[in-house]
Amino acid sequence: MPNLETGFEYYIPEKEKKEREERILRMGEYQAKITNFIEKKRNRKDFEYYIPEKAKVNGEPYNSEKEAPLFDKTYHLKLENSTSYRDTDKRILNLYKTGFLYDLTSIPEIQEAINNPNLNEKYLQIIKTLSVQSQEEIIKESEQYRKIIETKSKVRTLDALQEFRYQIDNSNSNYNPDTKAEWDSMYPNTAFPTSEYLEEMIDNLKKEMDFENSNLNYGHVSTIAPVEDPLDYEVPDIKTWTNQYSCNLYAASFIESLGMQENFSHRIDSKNRPVIYKIDKQGKTRLYVKENGKLIPPEGQVRELNAEAQLNWVSENGIEYGWEDVTNLSYEQKVKKLSEGYIFFGGNPVHNWIVVGIEIDGKVEPMLTQATTNTHLKPFLPPENINNLKGISEKEKDFYAHTYKLMPIELDTKLFAIKVR
Repeated sequence: MPNLETGFEYYIPEKEKKEREERILRMGEYQAKITNFIEKKRNRKDFEYYIPEKAKVNGEPYNSEKEAPLFDKTYHLKLENSTSYRDTDKRILNLYKTGFLYDLTSIPEIQEAINNPNLNEKYLQIIKTLSVQSQEEIIKESEQYRKIIETKSKVRTLDALQEFRYQIDNSNSNYNPDTKAEWDSMYPNTAFPTSEYLEEMIDNLKKEMDFENSNLNYGHVSTIAPVEDPLDYEVPDIKTWTNQYSCNLYAASFIESLGMQENFSHRIDSKNRPVIYKIDKQGKTRLYVKENGKLIPPEGQVRELNAEAQLNWVSENGIEYGWEDVTNLSYEQKVKKLSEGYIFFGGNPVHNWIVVGIEIDGKVEPMLTQATTNTHLKPFLPPENINNLKGISEKEKDFYAHTYKLMPIELDTKLFAIKVR
């Protein structure tokens, strides 16, 4: 074993400290840069953050409820494998102060995950320990999502009722076949109403939704505005992943927690070798690189990699360190790789993320985990929901594809895979 105490003790340069402080202060500007980058790539200004409710898949109406069981199971999986804010490891909470990775393998839960041969348990233990979302955040996020879904459902109902009334008022018959068929699909075994009764239904629904004071535009579901936080309590932030643009820090932390920092790191030396962090007997973090199976001090300048630099490093040096480009593989091929024990690193010039395969009901599901925005686990929708969507514009399909980080299409996005040992 190499003498770890001879490693290079890294002191963060003043320039790097200043740059980090400025980056934290510029979070708003940085977020704007991301949005501008996306909009520029699409060469459009009408950037809509929604998935059309009337979209069709393979000619059939798209029903988002088909994916509900998977999202529900993922939610419970997240709750079972998350840590309360008060129980989050203090070393994780303090990472944001410097943005400097410590020897995370010194944390018992991380070491336990490294030694666990079960990939499901390994990934979940790492995500739980890194606490990209606390248990409280997951609960709050779920409650907010439920409120949004309920509100959107009411908006769609109101939109439909207004359309029914319009058709009746402009038709010679209250029983227009198409109108009645749509009514029967929404309200089976219910007599078709008169225009007056529809007006009463609309008024009652508006009152229920506090129409006068609501922030929602009821003209059409696509114009739905953000729903205000329905919760009256504050959840403390795990600042490691919240107060700075830390997707690069989280991706590197995740891979380090797999015991694979020699394959990918938050910093590199002048020879582009991944830097490895080790804690010495005095509790100081020392830096190494691996050469010919031995840990040696890094050479030359040690520098931090932001999201773009991490993507560039994997693109240019990844093959040497076990990475392969899987950007253009099919959905099925990617899921197969995940089931064979690979993880994916995805990136574009302003963001990066990790994709793992989590087994649910005997089937491997690709799951996103990332920081900024913080995501504990998030399942991907089936690829046909992108490729075969009908009745929507290309710009809508384009944005949907961007959010679908497993099957990147634009934004100079790449996806790389590495086998977990």
